Amino acid sequence: MSNPCEEHMGEVLRVRGGRAYVEIVKTAECNGCKACFFASSGKKIVLPALNAVGAKRGDRVCVVPPLPRPLAAYVMLFVLPMITLLSGLFIAYAFTGRDLVLILSALAGLAAGLIAVLAADRAYFSKKYMTKIVSIIQGEEKND
Repeated sequence: MSNPCEEHMGEVLRVRGGRAYVEIVKTAECNGCKACFFASSGKKIVLPALNAVGAKRGDRVCVVPPLPRPLAAYVMLFVLPMITLLSGLFIAYAFTGRDLVLILSALAGLAAGLIAVLAADRAYFSKKYMTKIVSIIQGEEKND
């Protein structure tokens, strides 16, 4: 039987919200890929995947790995918090030279930058650069 899935096949272990946790078997193509960077080093990997097709627990599905994250994502992750930290520091320095105010303003700027990064990640990056379920595989028996 030919495989209708050109990417990776896996089994849905659980579904939570709009995400499914899919167990896939590592292949030779997995070497060098950063999609499963934090996954275990075993033969099977459990990945969170966007579940736009409505897969349920136990379904065999076809998943595609995420696109590589652009340089803009990494710049935003590291540079934006640094810019907001320094902005808080310079604004406080312009109004007062007190050390405690400078430290608190710098920490407030850092917190604002981290919150902005988190919001941008949830709104844009985590959905676009995440493993996706593209189809439910019909007509195949499960092999356990």
